[in-house]
Amino acid sequence: MKRINFHPSVLQVIYLVTFFMLFVFLVYTPTLIRGPVNINSKLIIEEETIEGILLSFLFIMSISIFNLYKREVKKQKRVIEALGNE
Repeated sequence: MKRINFHPSVLQVIYLVTFFMLFVFLVYTPTLIRGPVNINSKLIIEEETIEGILLSFLFIMSISIFNLYKREVKKQKRVIEALGNE
C-alpha cells in the first residue's frame, strides 16, 4: 500500500477550522435562539424570523469564505507556476 504524504497548508487549516465553526454555529442556531425578541413595545421579532435571518447570514458568509479560499488557491497556483517558469 502506498503512503500519501499530505501536509496541509496554513490556509487550508484556517479554512477548515472557520468552515467547521460556521457549520457548528449553523446547526446550533435553533437551540441558541429561544423565543421572540422584544426591541420595544411595538416591535417584536419572532423566533422564526431571527433564525431565518441568522441562517441566511451564515450561509452567505460560508459561500463568501469558500470563494475567498478558491481565489487564494488560484493566486497561490499562479505564484507556483511563475516560480516554475523561472
